[in-house]
Amino acid sequence: MYLAQIGKMLPGAPDQIFGHIDGVKEWVDGLKNTDLGKFTNNNFAQIEIFHFIGMFLIGSYVILTGMRMMGLGIKEESIAVVDKNTRWFLHIGALLAIGTGLMMGVGNSGKLYSSEIFTSKMIAMVAGLTFSYFVMVPVAKRDGVATTGNRIGGAIGVALLILALTIFAVRATANVGFFHMIWAAALILLVTLQGKMRNLYLIALLVLVIAWQVMTHVVIPVENEKYMLVNRVFMYLSGLLVFGLSLLNIFGTAAAPGSNNFSRLIAYATIIAWVTVGAAGRWIGLS
Repeated sequence: MYLAQIGKMLPGAPDQIFGHIDGVKEWVDGLKNTDLGKFTNNNFAQIEIFHFIGMFLIGSYVILTGMRMMGLGIKEESIAVVDKNTRWFLHIGALLAIGTGLMMGVGNSGKLYSSEIFTSKMIAMVAGLTFSYFVMVPVAKRDGVATTGNRIGGAIGVALLILALTIFAVRATANVGFFHMIWAAALILLVTLQGKMRNLYLIALLVLVIAWQVMTHVVIPVENEKYMLVNRVFMYLSGLLVFGLSLLNIFGTAAAPGSNNFSRLIAYATIIAWVTVGAAGRWIGLS
């Protein structure tokens, strides 16, 4: 009930956002009949492969540079050196992912126009590009030192990411896909938390997962009307645990030495933003 109310206040599918503009729906519906739309639909699998390669290259840059910004990863080199040697992954990956994404969008324009998760994907992509180009790259060039402009860019990116995650989490057609972002953050914590805090985290996560499996596989059968409700409850509990500890880690609790709060925040947020882009793409097809 409360999630439904929140959902009403958030941006919906593009047809809800632009539906009042005359001619937009007809133009969108006609895109698949253009030469580019026909070419895309006849070669969709090949185009999608290049799209995945683009996302992989973006992820390679973001993870390698992001881990170094967290004081981990390739510690033998400075943040600036890791960034310089991997930045071409970001550039080529962005060109491939966005270019092929536009082509696939033309071929599937009608479906995307009515997809609420497509809205989340686009917002997350803007957040990811903002983090990557306007914050991570310039901060990495200066070995983790941020300017006022970088901090403003970071604040804009965080606001966009929170909006994208909230849209994803409250939509009935895809909220279970929110697990992708939770477990991405859980894996980041697995390597970034240090000392006893990591052990406590693993114990708490293990207890939560076991209780979850018992409830959804033993206590409450799939056909029970409360099955999905229990899954959502555990999803939000695991989200609170993982993202709560992530915030503690970002602001210094059991964090790796050789990094600062802002660098850790940007590394975390950039990785989660691009995971959201990928997860939303999957759930567009399933919703």
